[in-house]
Amino acid sequence: MLDDFITIENETKIKRLSKGQITYISVESGITTFYTDNGESFSKAMSLKNAITLLSGYFVRVNRNCAINKHKVKEIDKRNRAVTLTDKSVHIISVRNYNPTLHALNLRKATLNQ
Repeated sequence: MLDDFITIENETKIKRLSKGQITYISVESGITTFYTDNGESFSKAMSLKNAITLLSGYFVRVNRNCAINKHKVKEIDKRNRAVTLTDKSVHIISVRNYNPTLHALNLRKATLNQ
């Protein structure tokens, strides 16, 4: 049960979050920001790769700067390779990560091409 939470510590706060509460993670200039269901965000100096490792089983990387909670996917726009999450945020899936993302979401490419 403790594995379902992570602790994010930065210069001003220590925050304990449920992994399922985090909708997506983005990184810019070495600062990773965790975005939650309720619109809050928490930033920490860490790599996206390390953040995904901490949240293993929940997140899939969709491009160089973003990973999404695979349980928060609402729809995928195949033409634009865009994934919409339950918080209505839209993230572009890179060409390189498109098939691995579909696989991680348990979606078969053949099903999506119908």
